[in-house]
Amino acid sequence: MRVAFVLLAGFSLGTGAFAQEGDDFGFPVPINVQTQRQLLSEAFPQVDNSLKKLDSLIKYRRDLELYRVTYLEAFNESIDQICRDLLIVEARVNAAAGRGDLSPNEKSNYDYRIAEERGQCSVSNKSSSRYYRLYDQFMGIYRDEAASSKDRLNSCYASDPCRLGQE
Repeated sequence: MRVAFVLLAGFSLGTGAFAQEGDDFGFPVPINVQTQRQLLSEAFPQVDNSLKKLDSLIKYRRDLELYRVTYLEAFNESIDQICRDLLIVEARVNAAAGRGDLSPNEKSNYDYRIAEERGQCSVSNKSSSRYYRLYDQFMGIYRDEAASSKDRLNSCYASDPCRLGQE
């Protein structure tokens, strides 16, 4: 259900500069940052307090790694995919302009759209990209939680009652 909502929201909210009707160049649908933020927030793992402390910490660390791979790296890959798709779109636009199918003004508009979205997905523009700001924000939260949980796990291993499952 969540996937269907994300796809529906992505298509309905992604009707800005890209994905205009009549485009035959295959412009990628931009990432809806608000929807992605909600998805990353909702998917962030929680400590399972129903387990013994040691088991809970081990499970939490495993869940954090799964979150990183499943959500954060997938989000990073979707950002990279937009840039790869834009290379194809750019080649199609240039080919159409070379054939005379686009006026100079139309080509200029397409070039602007390509540059605008490339600015959001290019690693060289990471500091100004809304996609990478969101990715970096959640990667920072992940790193803080991973370090904190590692410290708590090490502390648990150092404590006999925790290590022996008495806590």
